[in-house]
Amino acid sequence: MCALVGCVSQPTFTVSGTLRGDHTMAYLWDRTSQVYLDSVAVEQGKFHFEEVYEKPCQLLILESNDPQRAQLFITFLVEPGAITIEPDPENEREYLVTGTPANDAYAAYLVAQGRDYAELRASTDEKRRAELEQAMHDREWALIENNTHNLLAPLQLCTETYDLSADELMAWVERFTPEVQQSAAAQELVEVAEKKRRTEVGQPYMDFELPNAKGESVSLKSVIENPNNRYLLLDFWASWCGPCMAEMPYLKEAYAAYHGKGFEIVGVTLDWKQEAWLKAIEKHQLNWIQLGKIVDVPGNEVSELYGVQGIPSNYLFDCSTGKIVGVNLRGEAVKETVAELLK
Repeated sequence: MCALVGCVSQPTFTVSGTLRGDHTMAYLWDRTSQVYLDSVAVEQGKFHFEEVYEKPCQLLILESNDPQRAQLFITFLVEPGAITIEPDPENEREYLVTGTPANDAYAAYLVAQGRDYAELRASTDEKRRAELEQAMHDREWALIENNTHNLLAPLQLCTETYDLSADELMAWVERFTPEVQQSAAAQELVEVAEKKRRTEVGQPYMDFELPNAKGESVSLKSVIENPNNRYLLLDFWASWCGPCMAEMPYLKEAYAAYHGKGFEIVGVTLDWKQEAWLKAIEKHQLNWIQLGKIVDVPGNEVSELYGVQGIPSNYLFDCSTGKIVGVNLRGEAVKETVAELLK
């Protein structure tokens, strides 16, 4: 009996297909662990991998063993069965991934979303545009709803965390099958939820220090404990972010109306270039406290500390308690909320 049990074979998956161009090798790359799993020769554009299935994950096909130099990135979902990758006849730069349930579902989703997006870009009818936007939104959530048993749900949900609370995220994770819950994508959602809990209404501020536009170090604590300040808006933004810049007139209006009554703003930039940051401050006359540690990637330690999932993001603090009283206030909501609090 023991011998028979030992001979039970593990499930496998294959990945076969055709690559455009003159490639000689194909490499199987795990982005999460940053390692190559396998490589095969490409003959007349054809390649074939056969691997043992261990867990649901997302892998890539590259044509180079150096990810920094690779020009080809084909992503697919790992699940038992035969996965096929072929050039997309409708798009000379894309590939179609089919053959297993999750890959088939995602391929159909991409085709439908691409069709509606093309019509959306071409349409000038506002009613039709609204219908298309709603259809694309509904299709995305249907993809999540219908694929909680595979990796599609957590992967797609990772792009929708901005507007979801910690409880809402965890409620989704609890709907995943046990195997999917152990995936890297699901664990990332758990981490995001934990970060969101630190920045929900009622949570205390987390201190940090960053240089201002003059290079002087400023701590959040020093601003919150300034006796002249009653409420403080911590705003994450960047000059390259269109929605961020669209919010600036509302922030300027609120600042002009209530700064003299105890309202302060601390802007934290996620800019890549110092010059672009300083130019935006001057051009748009953003006269409140501006802090930033310019790096070559969109993000910094402070945005990680506050679990920022996208920008613009902001947190409104009551300086008397140091606790959050508002999260992601947009447009007129900043001025209206501050006005109500200052009564």
